[in-house]
Amino acid sequence: MVLQTVELHHLHSLRLQNCVYSRHRKLLQANTIKANVIVAKDGTGNYMTVSKVIKAASGNRFVIYVKAGVYKEKIHTNKYSITLIGDGKYSTIISGDDSVAGGSSMPGSATFS
Repeated sequence: MVLQTVELHHLHSLRLQNCVYSRHRKLLQANTIKANVIVAKDGTGNYMTVSKVIKAASGNRFVIYVKAGVYKEKIHTNKYSITLIGDGKYSTIISGDDSVAGGSSMPGSATFS
């Protein structure tokens, strides 16, 4: 699989807390990343949904760049070492639309599980 380089202009200014392991911190502090795949709702990436690429992801370190957009989907996985990088918290949004108030159970309302 060919890795794709993605420019990150907003991540280098983050102040990463001690909750991030140093090996993962290096990825987040870089100005560019090597993404395994790109997700874009408009079809300009390798996938159009986050859930499909997570299902296809290998069990090794896997970096997914998610372009700006609102992705209304629920993601269920038991895979490890998957990193999602977006265009910012107000630009790339992944949101399931279930809620406890709408009749879902508390675990069933999670966007990621």
